[in-house]
Amino acid sequence: MPKAGLTAVRFRNQIVKVIYRVGLKRAMAHLSTGIAYSGPFFNYVGIVDDNNTKKSERMALRLHASRINDTWIARNLSKEKRANYFQPVYEKLIKHPDDSAKLDEVLQAAYNTVWGGVSIEFAKLPFKEIATAVCGAAKKQVFFRYELPVLVQNPHIQACNEIPMDAVRRMYNEVGKDEAYNLICLSELRMAFRYASGFVPSPHLAWKDFVDRIYFHRDERFHTAPKRSPLTTEQEQRKQQIIADFGLDTLYATSPVAWGGPVAVTKKSKALPYKKITL
Repeated sequence: MPKAGLTAVRFRNQIVKVIYRVGLKRAMAHLSTGIAYSGPFFNYVGIVDDNNTKKSERMALRLHASRINDTWIARNLSKEKRANYFQPVYEKLIKHPDDSAKLDEVLQAAYNTVWGGVSIEFAKLPFKEIATAVCGAAKKQVFFRYELPVLVQNPHIQACNEIPMDAVRRMYNEVGKDEAYNLICLSELRMAFRYASGFVPSPHLAWKDFVDRIYFHRDERFHTAPKRSPLTTEQEQRKQQIIADFGLDTLYATSPVAWGGPVAVTKKSKALPYKKITL
């Protein structure tokens, strides 16, 4: 592992060199399905008892899939304590040494930079399909910033959350990054809904998982709406053409809260007004 005292960018670059020195087969051994996860962002949803990290763990077991955390390089990287490693590097750059909130923000950004480098290499792996737990993720977090641009360029990936990966690619290239992310979230929600609707070992947990993701997605859309530029007429036409080409009309036709299932109560004690439809 890199020596002490490096900035986040230099540390990241050293980690990537380690990956290729050790070899991809060892450093990033993986299964045919990959799990990408991120968030949800605290400023959008507050404190949650079942975040996307935990959801991705259950998905990996259920789908017999690989997360970045399962790789050799990630297991070794996790041993490097973020605060212990980067604090001596960055605390001297904080104008007010007692500003712990600012230091925490800087350390988190440094940590994201390092994980971003590893995540880029993970997103390049020859997965056949990808599943996600990214509803509620912030634009500055690893998935949106680092993984998504690489995933859409990965020619090996055929499906994302049970929809054709080409739909995500076209949405990204022809309409925009945010619309591609929104499509991924909608397909993620539908996959969670379909799983909860089946014969599952823990129905209550499956439905709670689905409802959590609805709120993560809804809150992210609400908080980011003021910063999202409206689509141009041409972009909207291209979006509608992609929806039609890949048969995604139902995915966009109604809000996920109307997809169906038992009335559930979230952490905010709000019941969802479900009505059954077929997806």
